[in-house]
Amino acid sequence: LLENTYRAVNIGLINEMAQLAHELDISIWEVVDAAATKPFGFQAFYPGPGVGGHCIPLDPQFLAWRAKQANFATRFIDLAEQVNTKMPTYTAGRVADLLNRQGLPVYGTKILGVGIAYKPDVADDRESASIEVLRELERRGAQIGVLDPVVGRDRVATHGFESVGTEDSLEGYAVAVLLTDHAILDLKKIAAEVPVVLDTRGAYRRAGVEQDNIETL
Repeated sequence: LLENTYRAVNIGLINEMAQLAHELDISIWEVVDAAATKPFGFQAFYPGPGVGGHCIPLDPQFLAWRAKQANFATRFIDLAEQVNTKMPTYTAGRVADLLNRQGLPVYGTKILGVGIAYKPDVADDRESASIEVLRELERRGAQIGVLDPVVGRDRVATHGFESVGTEDSLEGYAVAVLLTDHAILDLKKIAAEVPVVLDTRGAYRRAGVEQDNIETL
């Protein structure tokens, strides 16, 4: 419980810092890398579209529930939960901003979600924040396609999304939002075929791919 709460709180902190950095036109990824050069006292956490899986979204809330039975307020847990659960909506808003720059509305526009698993290289989409991002965009009227070769077409279809294969053309999608950075993904193909990519995981940066049409969270 402590381990997962520690991660939830620190993810909440870096997600809040990512939002602040965006408002200040600063790269949160460069800031974290710089802070990580300190030889002690800092562990690098990186922002993302929210938390998922069966541990981080649930264990801290169990601990908070148990604390309430003892009339104890878990303020760090509660605040981190507020920040993390709002990240899918924030991420969807960033996608909308990128569309606005192209003169496009969210309503009726084709958006490609890349990855719906809750973490890379697993076919597990339990409590996945990636799905919540796409649901929010869908509620705003977007036409959603999902490329996730790890989760697979059949599982993607169970969520009601159009499934996109690795060999399919991505022409027609106005923006791609990279939500789960599976190693198998062809990042260069995505960036070459879709006008704008929002990378919520820093995958392009780690791969050394720099293009004008790639934005980071």
